Amino acid sequence: MRDIPLILNNPPKLSDEALRALLDMLYEVASALENHYAVQLRSYHGDLFADFDDDLPEF
Repeated sequence: MRDIPLILNNPPKLSDEALRALLDMLYEVASALENHYAVQLRSYHGDLFADFDDDLPEF
């Protein structure tokens, strides 16, 4: 998949509080999508941690 840059033409000025609320909402949407499609995402990406099955060193 090719990354497409996000270009915002003339984005509105936001207060610090409004920006924080907007980002919180976007993170919540992303989290909800990840949770809803978790099985499908794991299937698509495979086992991301397969290379980390090494034994942990003992201290």
